Amino acid sequence: LARLLPATVFVRYLESCRQFFEAQLVGENQAHITQGVQDELARIAATGLRQREVVKARKHIEEEILQMKCPRCRTAFYDFEGCFAISCGKEECPR
Repeated sequence: LARLLPATVFVRYLESCRQFFEAQLVGENQAHITQGVQDELARIAATGLRQREVVKARKHIEEEILQMKCPRCRTAFYDFEGCFAISCGKEECPR
């Protein structure tokens, strides 16, 4: 096909193919995300109040207590080198 078409036409053809497949992937991803959200909402609705409280407490422990964060701006530190005297690298952080 590339040999039979002028270069500009072939480039437009390739761009159209890319746009088509990209739109198809976006649609598939959106359907997958929507299904995942529906499944999670159904799972949450099926759990009891006590179980929801346990999950909420576990999430609080994981995100607020165990996760190292900058004490000023609350940005999470995921990795660091050296000693525990770490400093925040965000420009917006009030030092």
